[in-house]
Amino acid sequence: LIASVLPAEVKTAFGGYLPLTPREYGGVLPKTVYGSRRGVETLLRRLVLGEGLYSNIEQITGLVTGILSDPADTSRVSKVSVRSQSGSVVDMVATLVVDCTGPSQLGLKWLKTAGYGIPTVPGDASLTLDTLRIQYDQKLKVVTLRFKVSTSLGNRLPIPGGFRNIATVYNCLADWTLDSQNIYAQRVDGDFVQVLCCNWDGPKPPQTLDGAIGFARSMRINRPIPDWFFQFLDMLHEVEDTMTFSYVRVPPSSYVQYHKAANLPKNWIAIGDSVMKINPADGQGCAKATIGAATLNTLLRSIALKPQEMRHDRSDPFDDFSRKFFQVQKDKIESLW
Repeated sequence: LIASVLPAEVKTAFGGYLPLTPREYGGVLPKTVYGSRRGVETLLRRLVLGEGLYSNIEQITGLVTGILSDPADTSRVSKVSVRSQSGSVVDMVATLVVDCTGPSQLGLKWLKTAGYGIPTVPGDASLTLDTLRIQYDQKLKVVTLRFKVSTSLGNRLPIPGGFRNIATVYNCLADWTLDSQNIYAQRVDGDFVQVLCCNWDGPKPPQTLDGAIGFARSMRINRPIPDWFFQFLDMLHEVEDTMTFSYVRVPPSSYVQYHKAANLPKNWIAIGDSVMKINPADGQGCAKATIGAATLNTLLRSIALKPQEMRHDRSDPFDDFSRKFFQVQKDKIESLW
């Protein structure tokens, strides 16, 4: 598995129009990581766990089954219950708990079981756990065609900039006032190309290369898709014998508004899809999770950088931590919803 580090030229046309490169970068956008989800996750795990750089990080195999409040201070979580591979449940002491359970959003269940999420002050306008989650169904269907591109074919593909020097081949997102179809093409994990056809509230996208070509030609957009892209798709017939495909009916998007919640433990937060599952057609999921991680980093550093005398007093460094985190994260990601 190979992830590429290249300038962030996403080459995404909106209704057929490609955006201009921002002038402040001098015509060359900052670099970013490209790859399939599996490739990027593997890279991150190797960097964090496999290089021996972070001896204070340990990965434990098990299933979190719940959280336990501190008997001496119910405003904080004291332990996390983990079921090990052997089936036994161990209660692990916790200083800070981060819900990274993704689309399952299990934090809501843990909090409710532990007795959190219920207003404790008369007249509190905060929301209970049962009313935090809002959702909508974008009725999105996605078919992904994946091809192994040979060296010979890669050298001949009519992609501006060359096959070896790009990650995004071309994406075209529909003008929703005209159409409900998107098409994406990317180079991922070395010499693999994936072509994604998706629509919302429409029939199942095609599962063949010829079907994908017809799908692209049928899109109603303001500016035509460039001819070289159709030449690129047609040339993939040379490696059609390597093609695999997958079909996904994307579940509804949801947003757990933890910033409005009543009585959350002050040392418990949630990041990524655990808070907000957004429409994947816009490709903003990893950016959203990164924003959450950056927010956590900022708040943790604000604790670590306190003056020496403040760091060694008896006050709780995580006092009000959860409320601050969810408010800052909300301000940064709510526009994605």
